[in-house]
Amino acid sequence: MGHVQLHINDSGQISGNTILPGYESTAVRWTGSNPEFLPPPIIAGYTYRSDATDINTGGQVAGTCYERIAVRWTGTNVEVLSGLAQGITSGTFAYGINNKGQVAGFLMSGNRAVAVRWTGIVPEILDSLPYTTGRVWCQAWNI
Repeated sequence: MGHVQLHINDSGQISGNTILPGYESTAVRWTGSNPEFLPPPIIAGYTYRSDATDINTGGQVAGTCYERIAVRWTGTNVEVLSGLAQGITSGTFAYGINNKGQVAGFLMSGNRAVAVRWTGIVPEILDSLPYTTGRVWCQAWNI
């Protein structure tokens, strides 16, 4: 068993991942020394995997499930943050969450990574620097 990507809030709660024997990475929130496993959304055709990337003071956790679906956990309830679910992108990734529950991350669109902020479940695309050719990579990591 291993633990990776630990983040702590002002209340002392910790979010991160644990790897159990025979399983993929699983998102976890610790309150004190008590772990609480955070389930991924149930989506047909995907194997169990979740990664917690940040936690706010209220204990909400941002993360990514199945290596390409951005989510927010409130308690053990999981919300899919839109992008991939509507077929707009090839992946959404959540990296930060503030005390308002807004999530920062990015979505993949073609060969571009586009920085976004989710307030609710709808992404707000953040402006990036102008470009002329090649691959564009713009990510939001914290909020």
